Amino acid sequence: MRPRSRIEGVLGRDPVVVNSLHHQSVDEVPSGWQASAWVEDVVEVIEWRRREGAPDWHAIGVQWHPELMPHAASSRALFAWLVAAASTRAGDVVRTEQAGARSR
Repeated sequence: MRPRSRIEGVLGRDPVVVNSLHHQSVDEVPSGWQASAWVEDVVEVIEWRRREGAPDWHAIGVQWHPELMPHAASSRALFAWLVAAASTRAGDVVRTEQAGARSR
């Protein structure tokens, strides 16, 4: 795992067992993203990198299937992060809409 990456912040530094069921993987990481975890030479995680002037949002793409491992601590941590990030974003949208309504 890439040190100080978002996925390390979500899952911790210890190795994580994943169910790598794929026959395809990321070949080239898209612009604005970075590879953050690998199994051997296969990219297992990509993350959106915040750049100056870019949207302030968070995204993690995983190559494995955490939904098939609901008992795993790593799956629960990933889903908890997703819910918390979505809740924070939803709150930001509501506050922005309320501020716009007040200025009209």
